[in-house]
Amino acid sequence: MTYEVSFPNGKRQDFSEIDLFVRPWNAPEDPAEILAAGGAESQFLHDRRQSAIGPLRALTSASQGLTSLLSAGIDFVPHQVAAVRRVLSDPIQRYLLADEVGLGKTIEAGLIIRQHLIDNAETRVLIAAPAKLCEQWRRELSKKLRLDQFGAPFECCSHEDLARVSRTPDVLVVDEAHHLVGFEDGPMAQSAARLREPRMRRCCCCCRQRRHLAMKQSSSRCSICSIH
Repeated sequence: MTYEVSFPNGKRQDFSEIDLFVRPWNAPEDPAEILAAGGAESQFLHDRRQSAIGPLRALTSASQGLTSLLSAGIDFVPHQVAAVRRVLSDPIQRYLLADEVGLGKTIEAGLIIRQHLIDNAETRVLIAAPAKLCEQWRRELSKKLRLDQFGAPFECCSHEDLARVSRTPDVLVVDEAHHLVGFEDGPMAQSAARLREPRMRRCCCCCRQRRHLAMKQSSSRCSICSIH
């Protein structure tokens, strides 16, 4: 698009819109109002921005609100997406991720955590795992799931230390949760009791499929989410 410009000396000349810059006589009180109205955007920039916004909107629509899938930077498979969607669509997110070894329970839990952090960066996340696996969880959540971009969004403790955590997290993930079954007293029994607290409204327990029945008996408030 071209515009005819009149100069103070009376001359007129046509210019393309990409060669023009409009400067207001008076500075606006709130520049955000001009930006919101598109006053700082030319048709040239608008058309080119739409070529990027269109595919982005289509991709966001295809994810059905699970924006963590678009930004995690990992490969995942349909059953993992189904598990993440099922958990996040439930207002009470107390689930037992009961798949066999190698089917991606860590990825499922990580995507759930990532979505909560995208929705609210102030979400407090705690992962309880066997002591020997804590460093692995830290590494995979930071590097594979890219949770390090949120700063320090999660803490990781051993099963034994779970009973000593005083502050209730917004999201609790318990790996190898079947190790908390069958203890009548001691730190493990106290840790298992934390899973049954009503205030733990967002709790994902990960265990192997063949042991999920024992976990179901121990943590009856959890729904089962597994591959059959």
